[in-house]
Amino acid sequence: MQLTVLLGFLVYLGQATPTPEVPAEETKTLEQRSTGVWLDVYHEGNCNSGWEDQPNSGWVWSGQCKNFESFTYGARLGQVDLNKGQVEWQESCTLKFWENADCHGKATVHHVKDTGTWKQGNGPFFYMAYNCFATANTADGSFHLQNGAASVLMTCKITCIEGD
Repeated sequence: MQLTVLLGFLVYLGQATPTPEVPAEETKTLEQRSTGVWLDVYHEGNCNSGWEDQPNSGWVWSGQCKNFESFTYGARLGQVDLNKGQVEWQESCTLKFWENADCHGKATVHHVKDTGTWKQGNGPFFYMAYNCFATANTADGSFHLQNGAASVLMTCKITCIEGD
């Protein structure tokens, strides 16, 4: 009997508790975080070692740190997961590779747009073919992360089409 009364009170309390509305700016930020890319990682900077299995290779989501084994020297982007209405995501996304887990220590930065080349698809359509790039090197090619990368953080400044 007491349990029934307690459960009834908790249900009533849950219905009476107002749910706060999320401001539009925070909603847009949450939408941006849902952009992701598949990242194959390699122990060689030229990607000749064969990609590492999951969970080392796998999805990288904007705004979330992804850890993988140390001594990762190469990477290649694969499939892209976008929200409806997002355009030109690769123009503004960067991948920051860190020497330590949990996105700490020294880092290198790679712009997604610089990791691929446009290829002719069927008819008038083009697609981005992503190339291998050295995660331990800076943009000018200088070797920077002695033990390779152990984590990555992708950040994007997404342009959204209003109404989508």
